[in-house]
Amino acid sequence: MLHPVHPVAYSMVFYIENLEDLYPSTRARIAFGVVYIALAVIAIPVYTLIITIFMAIMGSVYSGSVIMVFLLAANRFFVLVLSRFFTVPPVFYKICIVSTFVYVAALFGISLSPKADIQYEPLFLMLRADTEKGWIGFLTDMDGYVGFVCFGSTFLMYVIITGYLILQRTQSTNYNLKKELKVLVQGIFIFLLGLFILLNRDVIAQRIFLRYWYTASLNVVWIFYCGLFNPLLYLITNRELRRQARSIVFKNESNLVTITSSRARTS
Repeated sequence: MLHPVHPVAYSMVFYIENLEDLYPSTRARIAFGVVYIALAVIAIPVYTLIITIFMAIMGSVYSGSVIMVFLLAANRFFVLVLSRFFTVPPVFYKICIVSTFVYVAALFGISLSPKADIQYEPLFLMLRADTEKGWIGFLTDMDGYVGFVCFGSTFLMYVIITGYLILQRTQSTNYNLKKELKVLVQGIFIFLLGLFILLNRDVIAQRIFLRYWYTASLNVVWIFYCGLFNPLLYLITNRELRRQARSIVFKNESNLVTITSSRARTS
């Protein structure tokens, strides 16, 4: 995508041979305009390429996180509800994680393929594709269907898990699953934010409310979800992890306090 060249640029190039006949200020303005156009022709496509790659990473990683949301809900469902009947082997989760990684890598590669014809829309900070072009339209629809199926199944499993835990709590007072409940709450928060992004990306932002400030805000939430949301959520809900983080951040201060207290005891 080339930067549109203003008609004045052609007059600049025409008069560039007669710089010695112009005033110094005029020569400086013309030289600045020529440099600006040259940089724009180079920088705008590079900037567009970087943004396209970055947003392709966001889209593919989000598609993978949708599957992980479903897998986390399935894990909670197997552990909390069906653990009395059977146990899922760990190799099942490893296969799912590897398959999801391959799926994400494939989506990223296809998104950057010239045949995909995916273009960056600077007016809305979004990537747009011509969904009528055969296989790319099929891929887009498939990714959307996978997202809605995964989130729909996840919602159903969380409803069953919540009802089951309420039933077990009313029947037995010794039913203590504090650690399991923490993981369940984390999964529900991840599910809700992911569902919010999915509905906005595929329904609201595309068809109902296409505004710059809205799509820009959605991208900020999207970046937060793909990069910072899960670590912060685990840090907030895990006391042991918070303690380890504090010991790493305030390591020097804790050592100073220990040395000072030991000297006080020896004296």
